[in-house]
Amino acid sequence: MSLAWLTALFTLAQQDGSITNVGEPNLEAAATLAQVEGAQLLARAPCDTLKFDAAVAQLKARVRWG
Repeated sequence: MSLAWLTALFTLAQQDGSITNVGEPNLEAAATLAQVEGAQLLARAPCDTLKFDAAVAQLKARVRWG
């Protein structure tokens, strides 16, 4: 996952409405990358994926499927 890819993704999502409440795409991308990387660190140390799963669930909740 790269910052450039996420920025492009949020730009497209802002245009087509596929992700709710998109702010500035570059800021959304940076925040998302930080959230996922932080969740990976939290999950890795104790071998507990619940925090990572919760972070991903929060991101997925913003996506409009279908």
